Amino acid sequence: MGRLLQLLILALILLICIYVLFVCQFNQCLLNVSPSNHLKHNHTSFTSHSGITNRTFTPTNDSLISKEEWESLLTELQWSLPPAFLFSTDEATNPTKCSFSVVNPNSNHTVGGFIDVILIARDTKNRIKTYGGDFFQAKLFNSELKASTYGAVTDHFNGTYTARLALLWPGPAKVSIRLVHSSEAVQVLCRQREQDPDKVYFQGYFEEGGKQETAICNAQRSPRLVGNDAQCCCEYREPVTGETWFCRRPSSLPCHALTYHSMGGYQAVLSKLETTLLKR
Repeated sequence: MGRLLQLLILALILLICIYVLFVCQFNQCLLNVSPSNHLKHNHTSFTSHSGITNRTFTPTNDSLISKEEWESLLTELQWSLPPAFLFSTDEATNPTKCSFSVVNPNSNHTVGGFIDVILIARDTKNRIKTYGGDFFQAKLFNSELKASTYGAVTDHFNGTYTARLALLWPGPAKVSIRLVHSSEAVQVLCRQREQDPDKVYFQGYFEEGGKQETAICNAQRSPRLVGNDAQCCCEYREPVTGETWFCRRPSSLPCHALTYHSMGGYQAVLSKLETTLLKR
């Protein structure tokens, strides 16, 4: 009886698949693609990858990643940055001035195909940007169906971008474009990452013999962590990847008494202009 039930279920699934294929083939599964009313701006925090190479990690023979793979990842993470640091937020990409349009919006589209969207970045004075590096997020969605998909955005390095979105369901769909960070904000993130790598710090907890101590920890032996004491730190090495973890040496407990760590806080030093760029 159980075997017969399984066969009936499989037969039903097969009939459904044949029906969907038949409908899509002869009715083209038409989609009505339309843009949203305006460009959306994301106010949430975001950590961006940049084109500045982080050289703190060097793969070893027993690493889980080869040197070639590491270099390939760095190449893929290259990010276009502004040619110079700006002096006013008016020069930064403004999401209320940017625009986008769907290529051939009135054409018949079929499920399994793609649509292209052209993005034009502008600054506060409505001038088209002459360089790339903005982080845009492109989404195709249908609120009634609770369906959505994100697409790849190609930077043409001249203030224009192309987003390609996959058509995954029949019926209407809308396009939404969101500016996560302007290229100028990405530049701030890059510089902060390289010049101030321990802007995020952690608390290490040491316990032994009924005693407890806390100390600041981080993944880099930075001047901020070391301070004036060259022998300040306990060093811990991951045996497989070779990655290191540093904690300030506790006053009375040994280094091996470290039991766990937690998030400590943020200590980034930003100018007023940089803060404004990251909050826009």
